[in-house]
Amino acid sequence: MALWKKKRGSQSTVELQRIRELLNEAVKIDPKFAEAYLQLGIMAAEQGESQPAIAAFRQAITANQQLAEAHYRLGLAYKQSGEAAKAQQELKLYDRLNKEESASVERQRRELRQYLITLKDQRSAVY
Repeated sequence: MALWKKKRGSQSTVELQRIRELLNEAVKIDPKFAEAYLQLGIMAAEQGESQPAIAAFRQAITANQQLAEAHYRLGLAYKQSGEAAKAQQELKLYDRLNKEESASVERQRRELRQYLITLKDQRSAVY
């Protein structure tokens, strides 16, 4: 991904092909590597290849149904290809997953703050 981000401005097909090969190799090694499928889909979408993009996003979701960005990108790809009902369904899933993820992050922050307060109180009691 670092190679792709570095080369995004340059549209060298040789470089893009090499990046795709590396991502494809990654999913051969680990078929559950949802993020690699996601990146393959993003690359395909940016190249205007809607059907390969949709297929890659679906594979990402199969590998990890909780990957919110894959639902979002799939929804956009469906919308672009004229499949409004499927797009709406994926975007709703994205909204739900995104809210759940935000709530989880906020819960972790609160727990961390509470832990730090407790730790500080314990240190104060010792000294």
